[in-house]
This record gives sequence, structure tokens and C-alpha cells, in this order.
Amino acid sequence: MSEVLTIRRDQIKPNGTAVELRLYGKGGKERTGRIPVELYRRILEEFPKGAYLFESRAGQHFKREYISREIARAARRVLGRSVSAHVLRHSRATDLLASTRRIKAVSRLLGHSDEATTLRYYVRDAFRVRP
Repeated sequence: MSEVLTIRRDQIKPNGTAVELRLYGKGGKERTGRIPVELYRRILEEFPKGAYLFESRAGQHFKREYISREIARAARRVLGRSVSAHVLRHSRATDLLASTRRIKAVSRLLGHSDEATTLRYYVRDAFRVRP
């Protein structure tokens, strides 16, 4: 979540039907993410100006703790229980692995340094037999 919250507008490059985002993970490791142009357009409607893509009225990027609280509040309102950003990430990765079986692609999406990390944390859930 932190790498998305600190995206600066100068790290964004429209590229056809997608928008490329330069992300910096743990240890300053750089990678590129992509989002659909339509999603980018909608983000700009909500956050029309600032140095950061997601910027507060005070001109600062949002803090991870603040967004975590907002996700938990929204989940309680919609689902009746608290959910963390990590649970959302884990759920999405598990669903992608179960539906695509593409471990390398999901590993890259998650920003893992190697596929072994993805295998260790996600495969047991993605390939579990469901009733």
C-alpha cells in the first residue's frame, strides 16, 4: 500500500490503453505497475491536483495508517466486519492464482523478489479444495 500512496505524478506515463506507474517497494526496489486509462481518469477526478497521485488537502500523500483505518471502517459498514488492506491483497492474489495458475505473473504483481515467496504464502490457499 505504501508504494501506491507515494506515487508522484511525474512517475506516471500514459501508454495506449493503460497507464504505467513507477513504484518503489522495500529497499527502494523499482518496478512498474499498470492500471487502465479509465481508472486513472477516475482517480484524477477525485484527486485533480498535487504532486502526489493521492494527495490530502494539506498537500501531503496519505499515510498508510489513515488508509488502513478507512478500509476497516468501510468494510465494517459494507460487510459488517473489519478487513485490512493486507487481507484484500491476500484475497486478490489467492483468487488470481486459483483462476489463472500463473505463479510468476502473480508474484510480479505482488512485487515479490522471487516466486518462492509467492509459493510459500499463497499457493496453499489458492489450490485448496473448496466445498
